[in-house]
Amino acid sequence: GSSRFLMGFFQHHDKQMHYDLYAGVVPEDTLFIHDNLASNHWWQPTSQLLKARFKNGHVGGSLVMSEWLGCGKSSAPASEGELDVAELAQDQIRLIKGLGLSDINLVGLDSPL
Repeated sequence: GSSRFLMGFFQHHDKQMHYDLYAGVVPEDTLFIHDNLASNHWWQPTSQLLKARFKNGHVGGSLVMSEWLGCGKSSAPASEGELDVAELAQDQIRLIKGLGLSDINLVGLDSPL
């Protein structure tokens, strides 16, 4: 299958969430979310391995990497409340819906301090 890369910003009210999307590289749509104070850079080795693994397959899923507010290229949060876990989860749901995706796998990273 053919793949394509899209780097973009999802706008929701006054927030801009940065994301990277690789279409047609994995069997199923999958969202990758980094841990605190990180960025999509953490997922680059994983995305390269996945693209190599499925390069000869007929896959139609997208690999989406999303950056929290205040991380990577995303906007800074306007308040501490925007960094509440429930609000961060809603941001990811809005992004997925905004990209027209559903039934998506979720991969997260949580590094110990």
